[in-house]
Amino acid sequence: APSQIDGVPMDNRSGRLLHEPGTMVKLDRIEAERLQRAAMAAVQQHAGLATRPVFSGEGERPVHTLEDWAGRWEGSTWLYGKPAQIVLSIEPKGEGGCEGSWRVFAADPLTETVLPLQECTTSPDRLHFRIRTLFLTVEQHEATRDGTTLRGRVTVRSATPYLRQEGTWILRRGQP
Repeated sequence: APSQIDGVPMDNRSGRLLHEPGTMVKLDRIEAERLQRAAMAAVQQHAGLATRPVFSGEGERPVHTLEDWAGRWEGSTWLYGKPAQIVLSIEPKGEGGCEGSWRVFAADPLTETVLPLQECTTSPDRLHFRIRTLFLTVEQHEATRDGTTLRGRVTVRSATPYLRQEGTWILRRGQP
């Protein structure tokens, strides 16, 4: 049986009153409007006092040349719940272009896949590339560089509109 607040049934899982969507606390209309006005006044009064934190990839970005992106970048990830190694190899290809490969290696189950980078481009503050996987998906990667570290974001899209996943990765400068 559902819980009740002042005789009105409440759905404990969603934290809402049944038959009154969006209501979390039962107040009369005049009291609710008074509290809303007070909350909005407090927000407006303090709006200029708090600064939003700078998130990874925002703010002033360092300027990198095409050669700064080039080389071997290494890291690890999880593949089917088991650790796997990633190697990103990038070679300059004139006017902001690049080519290279994305290698994934796992010992259990034994997996080694090397996929070419597609639509690989660099700008002074970003690296972009795509990978077409063996599973009819496309991975769109975007990375920023911080010294000897690449911080990336990937969006995986399926040929059907029903699958879209996102993730992040971090790779460090590796040995050639």
